[in-house]
Amino acid sequence: MRIIYRKTAYLFEVSSQILAILARASKYQEKSLRYYRKYLGITFQIMDDLIDYIPNEKIIKEKIGNDLRNGRLTLPLLHIMYYDNSHHTKLVKQILKKNNSKLIIKVINAINQCNSINYIKKFSFVKSKKSNIILKLFNAFT
Repeated sequence: MRIIYRKTAYLFEVSSQILAILARASKYQEKSLRYYRKYLGITFQIMDDLIDYIPNEKIIKEKIGNDLRNGRLTLPLLHIMYYDNSHHTKLVKQILKKNNSKLIIKVINAINQCNSINYIKKFSFVKSKKSNIILKLFNAFT
């Protein structure tokens, strides 16, 4: 989670805080906007990580597994490593060391086998709901 936070969510969070300060928002408004954007940033990054493993060239012009080819450890990979610690961890470590198309196919199969896509969609939905709740509270008190 720390990786996702540092990758995107922190940028979302800080940018909203700067805007709140410039707009002379109250401390409550500033904090609410920060948390809203934090969870929005987490949701964005999770879905960005997930899209890398969903075959749909109409949405994304990149190859499937592009993050993996570039040595990026993303939530789908962390999920399969957690799901089956020994076998999948070894597989992910191998592919992060050397880019191999056959290994990429094995990792994508493992992601499907471990039901990682559905797990991550649900996880993203929870973070998205948190951001919406915070936004509703912000609107209720402003």
